Amino acid sequence: TIPSTILTGNRIANPELKFEQAVKLDIGFESRWFNDYLAISGSYFNDTRTDFLYGDVTSAETGSFLTTRNVGDWVAKGFEVEMKAFAIKKEDVSLSFYVNGAQFDREINSLNPPFTDEILRGFTKNKVGLAPDTFFLVRYAGVDPTNGDALYYDIDGNITNVYSAANRVELKGKTPYAKYEGGFGTEFTYKGFDIAADFVFKQGNYSYNLKYRDLLTDGTYIGDNQIVDAFDYWTPTNTDASLPAPYQFTGVDTNQDSDRWLQDASYLRFRNLNFGYTFGKKLFKNLPLESVRVYTQIQNLHTWTKFEGDPEVGIGNAESGTVRPGQYAGYSYPTTKSVLFGINVKF
Repeated sequence: TIPSTILTGNRIANPELKFEQAVKLDIGFESRWFNDYLAISGSYFNDTRTDFLYGDVTSAETGSFLTTRNVGDWVAKGFEVEMKAFAIKKEDVSLSFYVNGAQFDREINSLNPPFTDEILRGFTKNKVGLAPDTFFLVRYAGVDPTNGDALYYDIDGNITNVYSAANRVELKGKTPYAKYEGGFGTEFTYKGFDIAADFVFKQGNYSYNLKYRDLLTDGTYIGDNQIVDAFDYWTPTNTDASLPAPYQFTGVDTNQDSDRWLQDASYLRFRNLNFGYTFGKKLFKNLPLESVRVYTQIQNLHTWTKFEGDPEVGIGNAESGTVRPGQYAGYSYPTTKSVLFGINVKF
């Protein structure tokens, strides 16, 4: 006989689950100057969420299964500004520039019972007075040059070579959410020619880089692929190394969860470059065509960032961590660079 196997899920339904409620306030302005050569708009926003949804928290009934709950109230507020200006605006030639940006402040106002104090989920914490999903980690203190030990800060800020999850602290201001984000670009046209460039940016968001951790394991997973940086480990003749002594030398696993793997995911990305030429109606006197435009579009040309890998994480599914997009950087494919050629025909 073939033995039977029973697999049980670890998530249960929540019959008390309800829609979160949002109260939004927007106060804006718009202004145009110099015969529309300059346009400026902006707004202040305040978005309050009541009974916001949070997935994969421990069930209050069983204590062992995960569920989605309405866990509390939080507010997101800030400013948005957009400006567009023409340097040249004539019939046959134009040159314009634009910039837009937003600044965000987020804070948890209250938590619903039984979460009266805090919610721990993975490497983050939700707590009244903190920004949502504030990272909650042991702080890494580098390498002891005398023996190659990995060093950590204890909860009081003292340096120790003993790792303990009890030394986790709230890393205030470090969340998956950007403090600033926006974009800028330019567009130029001359008779039938056109060219446009667009950039986007985010600043102030952090991501726990699982992929980088797994590629730099201090010998813990010696049979797995590693990056070239993994060679810079401590030895008696390389005491200024950036990595601790390998696991094979010490028997101590230094590949522990800490802010060693938490990275600033801010970036500036050259998102789009478009250029083309439009053939007008005069060329198609005997055809029912208004115009034909041939063009090239290049996407994601270059990214400026200190993040190891693609900083625009959480767009797919692997990096979401089932909690918040961008909280983890996993193994999804990076954003694709592409070159497109096309023709637009207008009848």
